Amino acid sequence: MCLHQKATSGFADLSKWPICLCAALTKPTKSGLHSLGHVFARLIGLVTWSISASWPATYPSTSHVPRPATVLVVTMAVTVAATAASASASSSGSRSGAGSGNATSGGATSSAGGNSRGGASSAAGAARTAAITVQQLNYTIDENTATGSVVGRLAEDMYPRPLAEARFSMPENAFFQVSLSGVFTVAGPIDRDGNRQLCVQPGYPAVCQWNGLIMSSTGQYIPVEVAVHDVNDNPPSWPIDDVTLDVPENSPASYTAELPLATDADFGINSVKAYRLLDSPATADLFTVTYSQAPTKLHESRNLAATMATSPLPRLHILRSLDRESAAWHNLTLLAFDGSPPFHTGSLHIHVRVTDENDNSPEFSSPVYTARLEEATSVGSLVPLSASPRTGDGTKDGLGFSNRWFSTGGQVNVVGGRGGLHAVDRDDGPNGNVRYSYALSTPIGIQQLFRLDETTGLLRVARELTYGAGANAWTFDVIAEDRGRPPRSSSAKVTIELVDSNNHAPAVALRVLPAGRLPANMSTSALETLGVNDVMGSPDDCVFIMENRPPGNEALAQLTVKDADTGNGGQFDCSLVQPIQTNGLTKFSNSSLTSFIPAQPTYGQKSSSPFSIVSGTSMVRGFGLIELWRLPGLKVYNLMATRSFDREAEVVSKVTVWCMDQGSPRLKSSFHIFVLIGDENDNAPYFQQPRYHLKVCIFRIFAIS
Repeated sequence: MCLHQKATSGFADLSKWPICLCAALTKPTKSGLHSLGHVFARLIGLVTWSISASWPATYPSTSHVPRPATVLVVTMAVTVAATAASASASSSGSRSGAGSGNATSGGATSSAGGNSRGGASSAAGAARTAAITVQQLNYTIDENTATGSVVGRLAEDMYPRPLAEARFSMPENAFFQVSLSGVFTVAGPIDRDGNRQLCVQPGYPAVCQWNGLIMSSTGQYIPVEVAVHDVNDNPPSWPIDDVTLDVPENSPASYTAELPLATDADFGINSVKAYRLLDSPATADLFTVTYSQAPTKLHESRNLAATMATSPLPRLHILRSLDRESAAWHNLTLLAFDGSPPFHTGSLHIHVRVTDENDNSPEFSSPVYTARLEEATSVGSLVPLSASPRTGDGTKDGLGFSNRWFSTGGQVNVVGGRGGLHAVDRDDGPNGNVRYSYALSTPIGIQQLFRLDETTGLLRVARELTYGAGANAWTFDVIAEDRGRPPRSSSAKVTIELVDSNNHAPAVALRVLPAGRLPANMSTSALETLGVNDVMGSPDDCVFIMENRPPGNEALAQLTVKDADTGNGGQFDCSLVQPIQTNGLTKFSNSSLTSFIPAQPTYGQKSSSPFSIVSGTSMVRGFGLIELWRLPGLKVYNLMATRSFDREAEVVSKVTVWCMDQGSPRLKSSFHIFVLIGDENDNAPYFQQPRYHLKVCIFRIFAIS
C-alpha cells in the first residue's frame, strides 16, 4: 500500500500524499474498500513518527551530532473519507430501492430519502472525527537579537486560531522560549557565528536554521523553524601577525606564491571578498597581489554533507626579478576586506626574504614554537613547545607557515610528537626521512643548554637553568632536513623564555667606612681579651664608636643589599628592628653578617684595652639607615648613629637589619651588627668618701746606758 511505503521510507515527497491517500481509500480489494478507521490510524501513526524523528534534531545532545529533522508541513482535512462514506450510503440506498420495486412511488421515495440522509450524516461525523491539523510556524530574525525580543505570537500566527483557553510550552533550550499565552521570545544570545548549537540543520553556514517543537494544552504539536540572518559583525583576520616568505633571487616575473587565507566568521557578502597590498613606494614596482575564487570547505560533520563556498585565494606576484645583493629583505602589508557595511579590514605583515638558490622539502607544522620554563626545571625535563594556531587549507613550498593536508598515493612521513617539533615530508624512502638539527647560526651555548633529538624532534633541558646568571630567553632556528641527494630542508624558529622563580632572599654586604675602622694601634690580642672573636667572624671586620660622639657626624658603615630575582621578587625594603634584651652575647652562625663599629680611642699599651664584655648588657639600637641610591635589585644604605653613647652605661649595642622582598612567596633575610663603645677619659678620679680618719700611735723610746 502507498501509506505503508510512506511509513517505511519517510516523508521524502509530501506532494504525492493526497494522490496516495485517495488511491488507498478508493482502490478496491477482495474485501472491498479499506476501513476508514484503519486509514486514519495509519495516518496518525505517520504524523507521530514524523514528530518523533524531528525531536533529536530540535534538542540535540552534546554526545552526538543530530540527524536532519523531518517535519511534516501540511494542513489538511480528510474529507475524502466523507465522500467515500457518501458513495457507500448511496449504493446501499439503491440496493434497498431495487429490493422494493413493487412498492409505491411514495414509499420508494421515502425509503431512498431515509437511506440518503442517514448515510450522509454518518460520513460527515466520521470526517469531523478524523480531521488532523499539523502546522509549522516559520520566523526569521537577525543574529545578535536581544534577549527577550518577541519573535512571534502563536495565538495570532497559527491557523486555524487556537482555542482561547489553550496554553503552550516547549522543552527548555538556550535560544528560545514560549510563554503560557503563546508569546515566542528570544531566551539567550543569538550568535550565528560563534555558537554551533544554534545552527544544526544542513546548509550551514549558508543557512542557519533552528528547529523546535511547541506543545499545546489542547494536544497539538506545533513545529517551529527560525532562520537566523547573518550580520557583518566580524573583521577579516589571520591567526598570525606576520609571515616570512623565501623567494629565490633571479626568480622570473611569473613567480607566484600563495598567501595565507584571511578568515571571517561572517558568511557570504559579509565575509572576505578582496585583498590588496598596502601602498608603499619602495615595493610598488616589485610586488602585487591577485586573488581568485576558490572552493573552501566551510562545514562537515558525521551526519551532514560538506558545505562548500567560494573564498578569494590571494597570491603574491613578483613583477620583476629580485636581486639579493641589492636588497635581502622586503616588508609588505597585506590587507583583506569584507563586502558589506559596516566594512571591516584586516592586515598581515609579510617579510620577503630573498635567498641565493630538491622536489619536496620537510615542512614544520608551525613556523614558530614557543615555550616557558621555570627556573627550577630539572635537567632532562622535556621542553613543552607549543605551535602557533593555524587555520585554512595550508600553503605551498617556501612559505612554511601552516599545517598541510595532502592527498597522495604514496607515503606521508610525519616526524615529531606532542611537545616537540613536528615536520611533514611528502616524499618516500630516504627523501621523506626527516632528521632535526640546530641551525648553524645557533650559538654553542644554546646547544649545550638544550638537547635536540634528531629523530623525534624532542627538546630537553641539558643543564641547570639559573635566572640572571646569563641569558633569560633564547631564540634559535631548527632545521628539518630529508636524506635525499641533494637534501632539502626547512626551518622553524624556537623561542624559549626562562621564568624567574623567587628563590633568592636579599643579601646584605657591609663595608666599614674610615670613620669607624679598627684603630691601627689595637692588636688582635686585645679583641681576644674582650671575647670579641667569639662573636664576629674576623677582627678585620671590627668597627668602633667612641662614647660621647655627636650623632650624625659621619657614616660609620655602608650596607649594600642585592636580590638576584627579577620583577616583584627583586624588589625589597630594609629596616632596622627594635632591639631585644639578652643575657650575655650569643655566638652567631656564618649565615648572618656580623661586624663591629669601633671608635678611635688611644691606648697606653697595646696589650691593654678599655673594653670589656659585661654579662647581661642591654642591647639598644641607637642607629638609623639612610638610603643613598637604588637600582633594580640593588640598594645602598649608610649606617648612622642617631644618638651619642655612654660607655659607662653600655658597652655593646646590637643593630639588626631586616630585608624582605615582594615576591611570592616573600623571602627575607636578617643581619646583625654589634657596636662596641670606646672609652674616653671623661671621668675624673674621685674618692668614695669625702673624708677619711686616720689614727697614728706615737711611741717614745728612751735609751739608758
